[in-house]
Amino acid sequence: MWVEKAQLPVIVFTNIHRIEGNMYTYKDARIIDELNAGAKDFIAITDVKIYPIESDSMLYKTDFMALNKNHISHLLPQEDFVKEEELF
Repeated sequence: MWVEKAQLPVIVFTNIHRIEGNMYTYKDARIIDELNAGAKDFIAITDVKIYPIESDSMLYKTDFMALNKNHISHLLPQEDFVKEEELF
């Protein structure tokens, strides 16, 4: 069964990594709806780049990853992400 989904560039923070990539949500659904979907423990992310939390030195990249939602500290759309040095 095929369901139309929307691609959303996101930045995900865990305790030790910053993950940048594309998350997929049901069309017209909010990010929080996807995260609160109780039946799924993992979210799919594509075009993934993974960084240590304290630097911009990329550790690795991959086309796809399944991320366990229990490891997410916070998540935001990439368009909303502003680094501290860009604020001033």
